[in-house]
Amino acid sequence: MINKLAFLSGIVIAATIAGGGTAHAQRNTARGCDAAVDQVLAQIPDISDRVESISFNRQLAHGDGAENRTIGWDVWVRLADFDGALVIDLTTRCRTRQVYTRGKDSLPDIRAHCV
Repeated sequence: MINKLAFLSGIVIAATIAGGGTAHAQRNTARGCDAAVDQVLAQIPDISDRVESISFNRQLAHGDGAENRTIGWDVWVRLADFDGALVIDLTTRCRTRQVYTRGKDSLPDIRAHCV
């Protein structure tokens, strides 16, 4: 199951870098976070077969001329039969800050963050 999740992570990252440029840097940094994402997903019962996509979005610093500095990653996990997404907030060193859901549906023991 974990290998399937790692495979899906790689597919999404490969799709992200197709445009080149800044996305190439995202690929190099985010790829190192695959294991952290897999670890979070492994702790949620019965979720691995429901994963449809995983996408890494850079969190950028704001103000003081630091707009291009990456300060973390929001990892959006889309699930089958789920109205919303699971979001994993990671540091630049791939440590989990928080895990929550967005949208109408929820998961047991995961905090919901309403839109």
